[in-house]
Amino acid sequence: MTFDFDRSSAMEKMPRCGSCVNAKLIVWTGEVELKGAAARYVIKPLGPGKTPQMTVVCGWLKRQIESPDKLMICDGWREAGDDLQPRDGGRG
Repeated sequence: MTFDFDRSSAMEKMPRCGSCVNAKLIVWTGEVELKGAAARYVIKPLGPGKTPQMTVVCGWLKRQIESPDKLMICDGWREAGDDLQPRDGGRG
């Protein structure tokens, strides 16, 4: 089964994770029903219904991010090309 997913559009909706090199996406088809703790980490970036569901796994924290579309500050945030020092660039 295939479905359309626009990674760039989805990442633009996440002010911090959207431009961080540590952010990795996991995407499921909208047919999957996630329950319990897993469901709180999932956002539906393409609207309601049977659209892809997505979560962000942080390579800095080594875990999933709860509400990545609402994250404003992160000590480990960095753009591609930055040095390896964790810092928040004051954006977001």
